[in-house]
Amino acid sequence: MGRAMLPALVGAGADIEARDRHGFAALHWAAVMGMPEAARDLVALGANPVATDAHGRLEWQTCGYDDARLRGEFAALAPQAPVSGGGSTNAT
Repeated sequence: MGRAMLPALVGAGADIEARDRHGFAALHWAAVMGMPEAARDLVALGANPVATDAHGRLEWQTCGYDDARLRGEFAALAPQAPVSGGGSTNAT
C-alpha cells in the first residue's frame, strides 16, 4: 500500500482529518512513524498542518525521535509554529 494509495483513498472519500482515540490524524501518525514524505503528501492532499491532537500537540511535537533534522522537516509543514521544545514526545 503506502504513499501511492493516499490520493486514491482521499479521492474515494476517505476523511483525511479522521482521528483515532488519541486524537491523532494521519498527519500525526506520519510524524510518529518518521515519514516526512507521507506528511508532505497528506498536506498537499488537504491535511491541516496546524491541527493538534487530543493533548494540543502539533504533528511535529508527536514525533518520537530525538532527531532535530526530522523534527525540522515536520515543523516546516506548519511554519507558523516554533520548532523549540516538545519535539521528542512519544505517542501514548
